[in-house]
Amino acid sequence: MYYNKVQFIGYDIYTGPSNPGTVNAAYTGQLSDIDDMNTRIGLMKQAISTASSNSAVDNNSGVLKIFMAPEFYFRGRHGGYDIAMMTGIQGDMSAPSLIDELATAVSDSRYGDWLFVFGTAILQSFDPKTNTYETYNVAIVQKGGYSSTDDQLANRVVIMKENKSSIDYLQWPASGLSDFNTAHLPALGDASYSKEINTPGGGGGGGFNGGSIFHIDNITFGLEICLDHAERRLVRAFPQKGQLYVQIQLIPSGGMSIVSSAVAASPNGLVFSVDGLGASGGGGYGHHTVLNRVNFSLPRDLSDLDDIAVYNTAPVHVSNPDLSKAFYVPSGQDPTLRFFSPEPMTAQVAAK
Repeated sequence: MYYNKVQFIGYDIYTGPSNPGTVNAAYTGQLSDIDDMNTRIGLMKQAISTASSNSAVDNNSGVLKIFMAPEFYFRGRHGGYDIAMMTGIQGDMSAPSLIDELATAVSDSRYGDWLFVFGTAILQSFDPKTNTYETYNVAIVQKGGYSSTDDQLANRVVIMKENKSSIDYLQWPASGLSDFNTAHLPALGDASYSKEINTPGGGGGGGFNGGSIFHIDNITFGLEICLDHAERRLVRAFPQKGQLYVQIQLIPSGGMSIVSSAVAASPNGLVFSVDGLGASGGGGYGHHTVLNRVNFSLPRDLSDLDDIAVYNTAPVHVSNPDLSKAFYVPSGQDPTLRFFSPEPMTAQVAAK
């Protein structure tokens, strides 16, 4: 599919702990991780349905719609889900497969021109030898409109966060994962463009090798989860001769803003950030969404990022009792959908 324009939709929702910044800070969610995941999937479906029905959406087939939620959307009351819940727990038909449920949620043909970044999921496995939990922070990206599982897989990637932040896990939670008993997935090592390539449905791990660069519909995307952006993961994977620059840089985060020196998108490229921890303008706890266009020529002038204003907003989850089951809502920070006007698609540029 060829797209000449792209429209960004941010799912602004606070995904941090309850009572943030206090000794009573706690992970939010339901006692049962299965119930919790199902509730969050239901809320995600509602947000997507509300977004797709909004008059601000350009339904022209030449416009790619990108819908993104923030980091930590799927984590639950215990700080993370058992890693088996990513693909389903064998023998437990009541346990959802997160990736399958999300792919099914956007399988309708009306989502054929949509790309979804479902925030991130925190997954964990326990190592009894070290008495620690190995944790994985992953972003699930799915192109919509595919009903067969093979086509869904061929249009999906899973990106793993490399860098654990000091605020990713609570230090003294009443229950669940703590910063002191978690071992984060180790980094890939020396950064390179080739190592970061994540091939949907095959090649580099069937879209599950964790790399941050992927190609869907002839568009080169780069995705960094929160601290990976500040650590310049994509910039360090700079393309070599013949390799394609990132056209669209995506940053789902929980406590991060766009860092000019970490922008890896090509000249005239687009950088999209959805954060689930900090309120807009640095005004305490909440959420914010930012879209920038890169306005420089190589070599880069890092000051040239043009802010693109939000075109329309819409409330979501109004009067839905499931919201409080899964998420804490800071005062004045109700979940909101933020729509940007369609932007011209950035041209492909290969390194020379």
